[in-house]
Amino acid sequence: MTILNAISIACVAVVLTPFTPPKQDGELARIVPKQMQAQFSQGASTKAWTDHLYSPSNKKLYVLSLVPEVDVGKHAIGIDLVLRNAEKPKTGENLLSPTGNWHGLQPYNFVASDLQHGADGSVFGARRSIKVTSRKLNVVIQILGVKSRALPNGTLEIDDLKLSVFVDNLPNS
Repeated sequence: MTILNAISIACVAVVLTPFTPPKQDGELARIVPKQMQAQFSQGASTKAWTDHLYSPSNKKLYVLSLVPEVDVGKHAIGIDLVLRNAEKPKTGENLLSPTGNWHGLQPYNFVASDLQHGADGSVFGARRSIKVTSRKLNVVIQILGVKSRALPNGTLEIDDLKLSVFVDNLPNS
């Protein structure tokens, strides 16, 4: 057998061998679906609402939290629902954010000026759904209640926000 024939046979063998990607530790794990009640209140303690999502084997995968968006006067003009990887609960990106180049109000933003006429009158409505395709998750948010007030300078501030949050795996994932 010549070297050229050996190389040809090896190339054919490589092409005909089915490729099976290796299973990696970094593969996305499924979560145990969870229904939560999230609340922000100006009068509550300084500890913000936080909850966790777990795998079926009870490994903490994600952290959900409510994070106030404050103006220079430290008034809560908005509240963000934030989903982060459990390995980076304080510094990781918000996984609810759209991928790519984006701007503007998002369904996980609860801004006092947008909610001043009630949840149903807001841009996204009282019921919001976010598909996190990069994590194969579906997040459904229902605004249960919101109270805001006008500050002396005309800015609106959120006093209370109550949400129902349900997180599940996307179908066929």
